[in-house]
Amino acid sequence: MPFIASILPPLPRLKIVDVGVFWTGGDGDRYANLERALPCEVIGFEPIAAEHRKLIELGRPQHRYFPYFIGDGSAQIFYECKAPFTSSLLEPNLALAQHFEHLPDYLDVVRTHPVQTTRLDDIPETAGVDFLKVDVQGGEMMVFEGARE
Repeated sequence: MPFIASILPPLPRLKIVDVGVFWTGGDGDRYANLERALPCEVIGFEPIAAEHRKLIELGRPQHRYFPYFIGDGSAQIFYECKAPFTSSLLEPNLALAQHFEHLPDYLDVVRTHPVQTTRLDDIPETAGVDFLKVDVQGGEMMVFEGARE
């Protein structure tokens, strides 16, 4: 394949927007294989301050991370949970979680605070997106409502 790549024109950069990019550590770089195959730009959103800092500290070229709560542009309450990756703009359904082993422990709300969501359509860096990944613990419709363009 290196021979074919050498005679083809350069491929256009693939723009990936990742809402809820939460770094899972180790080999958790979900775009590594894709980035080895073609040029990519990753625009990520992670509103939990400690997790956002971890992403910035990785210093990956072609990755930009923003600490925004992505949604429909409305004011919301953020439910910060014991396991940060389960935090959400929606209150955890503990009655349902009781049916799953260990899940209630992860969903234990440690803090709530008001936040202002930002629409993807209002963020210039997301224009021309090729691939949109959304993992926001049930608030996906809010994200899509703010991403009509």
